[in-house]
Amino acid sequence: MLAFVAGCGLTAQSRPEPVQTNPAEESAVPVSPLSTDVVQIYLVRAERLVAVPRAGHSVSDAVARLAAGPTALDREAGLDSALASATVELVADQVPDVVTVQMALEFTQLPERDRFLAAAQLVWTVTEVCCAKQVRVQLDARPVPIPTDSGPVLRALHRDDYRSVGPD
Repeated sequence: MLAFVAGCGLTAQSRPEPVQTNPAEESAVPVSPLSTDVVQIYLVRAERLVAVPRAGHSVSDAVARLAAGPTALDREAGLDSALASATVELVADQVPDVVTVQMALEFTQLPERDRFLAAAQLVWTVTEVCCAKQVRVQLDARPVPIPTDSGPVLRALHRDDYRSVGPD
């Protein structure tokens, strides 16, 4: 349902009045961004996912930014990545709405909790970008068991598989 509200309770002023500001709250004029396109990647803080903006506009950009890991500023903010030692490669979409990512062998050698968080980071990052709804994770072009909230699975993954660590 669409509703319109007439007025906001303010009346017009007869003359302009200066607005008082607090100099401590003023900031420098922002620099023009290098890109107006932004993707969200998901890093980890205290075993929970946190959305972090990065320049980009595609699933490829998002996966590349996630694979690059946290910046020095991210680390200062307490953010990290369970993907730190695993190589991620985006594979062409095989089915509409399903993005396939190819993981390197290092992924299977991560401790199980790190594999769980790494998969959660991938799923939330990839499905943040338009039109991706699920993520299929492969190793050597074969599905591998991926830990989820309900245990290891071989199917394509979605955000509901990682609600326990999803962003607040």
